Amino acid sequence: MHDADFHDDVDEALAGEVMQRTPGFATFNAFEWPVLDGKPLAFFGHAEEDIVWTTPEAAEAVRKVYRDEQDEELEGRTPYAVVFRQVDGPRYVAILDFD
Repeated sequence: MHDADFHDDVDEALAGEVMQRTPGFATFNAFEWPVLDGKPLAFFGHAEEDIVWTTPEAAEAVRKVYRDEQDEELEGRTPYAVVFRQVDGPRYVAILDFD
């Protein structure tokens, strides 16, 4: 298993907390954990989960990553889109993780 990669400008104490407190955190291929304003975002869910599609901002983050990727096979509920939310704000970010 590998750790996630963080931007250089992330608060190291917060990065450590993410690695120690995220339930079930494990990945075979490290990915870049989303960071906003120097703070890691909180894991919210996978795009196959209802919570993502019933949260409009989270659903839009998934649609955005699909548009950015411009891959016609990426749509709807998939385990490959992972959604994160800002801990102290309203923003959501989705990334693709093909593990």
